[in-house]
Amino acid sequence: MATGVLSVNGDLDAEDTSTYNLTVMARDVTRDNLNSTAVVNIKITGVNDNGPRFEHLIYRVNVSESTPVDTTLITVKATDPDGDNGAISYAVSGQDSKIVQMDPTTGVVKLAQLLDFEKKQRYEVTLVAADESQLTGESKLMLAVGFYS
Repeated sequence: MATGVLSVNGDLDAEDTSTYNLTVMARDVTRDNLNSTAVVNIKITGVNDNGPRFEHLIYRVNVSESTPVDTTLITVKATDPDGDNGAISYAVSGQDSKIVQMDPTTGVVKLAQLLDFEKKQRYEVTLVAADESQLTGESKLMLAVGFYS
């Protein structure tokens, strides 16, 4: 005996298919084969199930020790397929993170401190992208200090 309950037999993902339109038919087999149909529209709402991803796992930047503070070193970008649930904010972390500052909205990374080649030639900064549910993605920024012109 049929129950009239509709169910799915797999996962639904709003990023793949956001709406389904079904025609459902009910039939009374006990009396004159009466039947009726109805259209069922199903809208799948997205959940934040994907973390942001940077375009590159590692960003390498050569920078002169004479580079002034507040100079833009690089602009990075992360994407999140979750649409409206995937608004991204940026930050830096790690032991060397104080050497740079990162705009939380644009992904612009600027020099925050003066560099001294004699003290340190390489910096490694972790770049973090977070979405509204705080799912995160990470990348590395490798700074090489030299006497570049």
